[in-house]
Amino acid sequence: MPFKDSLSKIGKSISEGAASAAKKSGNLVEITKLNMTISGDEDKIKALYTELGEALQNKHERGEEVIEELLPICNRIDDIKGNIEDLRKKIVELKEVVLCPGCGVELPQETLFCPKCGTKQLPPKQKEEEKAVENCCPACKKEVEPGTVFCPYCGNKI
Repeated sequence: MPFKDSLSKIGKSISEGAASAAKKSGNLVEITKLNMTISGDEDKIKALYTELGEALQNKHERGEEVIEELLPICNRIDDIKGNIEDLRKKIVELKEVVLCPGCGVELPQETLFCPKCGTKQLPPKQKEEEKAVENCCPACKKEVEPGTVFCPYCGNKI
């Protein structure tokens, strides 16, 4: 009989261990799900921070007042955007193409109308004159601040 009691105790111990492992496993799955939900919510917050920052930068670019302590960040973004624009202009020059003032697509220099948006392209001589005026919107021809991405007068991407 002691052998049966030992087997019974072993069986009971195995059964309790399996139940404990199953509970721990279930808890681990639940913890993982909760952590994934937290991570997803943190990603949503980061996206909202990005949206908030973009809204602030757009306000700054439109010349509207922004909180003074955030102005240095806006100015750094302006400088970086200006640098990016200069680099893009160098790429266009190296590729020997022009950018459509309507949609921004790259076109051969001799193109008269953009095949994507239909915008009439400037004649080559006028294109050279436009290059001389770097702080000018290609669509409405009004002068804009250096580093401006969208024209404050017509909304065209510069």
